[in-house]
Amino acid sequence: MQSTTPFEQSPSNHLPLNPQLKCGETYLPPDTTFHNNDVNDDDDDNDTDFYHHVQSYNFHVTLPPPPPNNAIANNNAATPTATRQTLEFYSRERSSGTGILHPHHDDEMTTLDTVYDGPMDPHFFERGFYLEAKTGFQVWPGSRLLLEALLCDLPPAVNDAGAAACGGGNGDSLKRLRYWQKRLRPTSTTTTTTVKPLHILEVGSGIGVVGTTLAAAGGHVLMTDLPVLVHHGIRPNLLRNRKKTNVSSAQVDHVTTNDNDKSNAASSFSFLATLHPIEQGTTTTMTHPIPIGSGYARPTVLDWFQPIRDQLASTTVSNIHVIVACDCIFLTKIVDPLLDTVGQIFDCCMERDRADRRINDAAGGGEEDGREGTTTTCLFTYQKRNLSGVFISLEELLRRIETRGWSVRCLAWRKVMVEEDGEHDLYLFEMSSRRGCADDGWGRCDSMEVPCEEKKE
Repeated sequence: MQSTTPFEQSPSNHLPLNPQLKCGETYLPPDTTFHNNDVNDDDDDNDTDFYHHVQSYNFHVTLPPPPPNNAIANNNAATPTATRQTLEFYSRERSSGTGILHPHHDDEMTTLDTVYDGPMDPHFFERGFYLEAKTGFQVWPGSRLLLEALLCDLPPAVNDAGAAACGGGNGDSLKRLRYWQKRLRPTSTTTTTTVKPLHILEVGSGIGVVGTTLAAAGGHVLMTDLPVLVHHGIRPNLLRNRKKTNVSSAQVDHVTTNDNDKSNAASSFSFLATLHPIEQGTTTTMTHPIPIGSGYARPTVLDWFQPIRDQLASTTVSNIHVIVACDCIFLTKIVDPLLDTVGQIFDCCMERDRADRRINDAAGGGEEDGREGTTTTCLFTYQKRNLSGVFISLEELLRRIETRGWSVRCLAWRKVMVEEDGEHDLYLFEMSSRRGCADDGWGRCDSMEVPCEEKKE
């Protein structure tokens, strides 16, 4: 198989830190107590998490304003368009490589080494805990790169001269960024049909910064990780950022699970259906879709070493538009299990596409279900690291992807400064199955940025 160079560092898709996405963090000493936002008495989501037992940080993200005539916001009567929205997340450690200045701690820093940096992690004995889970309680640079690429204005050099200057793949890559921006936050001037939210499956969600922010922008996001991170990271942070609404989570959940409801709401929310409640230690919790800004999010456990059909509802797996994986492709031993999980999703979505085309053809044509006849893709970030063997190299990662017959290309890159580890290259890639698609794996990128066109029989 002929190798490509999707990681070429072209100036045209270099994305420096964008001030439109404002990030920061503040130190929270031990015994800081916090409560969830907008908790209804009839919900199961009225618990307080346990970050107050250890020192932590409050990481906050302020979104850029939505585009003019935002179609998602206009079609959602319960969601007024806000100019700026700030989300807050509790993390156990400082962010790394995110380009923000670290807070000043005064004498409180002397207590940090005795709080959680010892040999015993506070969640060590909980079910599903792995040492890899410790990295999930921290915000890493790939999260900011992906959010800026999908939410912020692209630099003029990228929008204009970039596509022509780089030629070929990189020019198409920049068009892909614009496609995903329009798909996540469409404007009423760029679409003539009913806007359906982007269905996002996030793997390796950590404390939930990326998934929560994408939901706030209008996406419907199923956020997944190990049980310890879902229970102590994703879920409490979702509840903290929950939008005030008169609709209870239980009412929303009824829409997602009612097979007799064929309304647009049911079609949209069915993506957030899950199979199993969250089990953590002796606690079992049934979660509901949580309103965040202009969208919804729901946390659940996903084990990359187990079949995905045994963990997620079929209505979820077959209706994924895009998979998002930030800062979780780095350890060599977990790369293949993650790619196996992505491959299962690719296969399920292609089965759904084929079935939809058969039904559509039998009915004499017409509009499809909003998937636009596309192949589901995966957006993932990769940061180069120094320790070989333990961390997979970029060349080896791309080789494993191409061995599966998939396409991959770099959409954006930047250099990040990692504390105590120097400067590293950081990339945002898009990966897609080539099977059933045009020869280049992506199809034409014209004015409507169609992601992938099926071959004509």
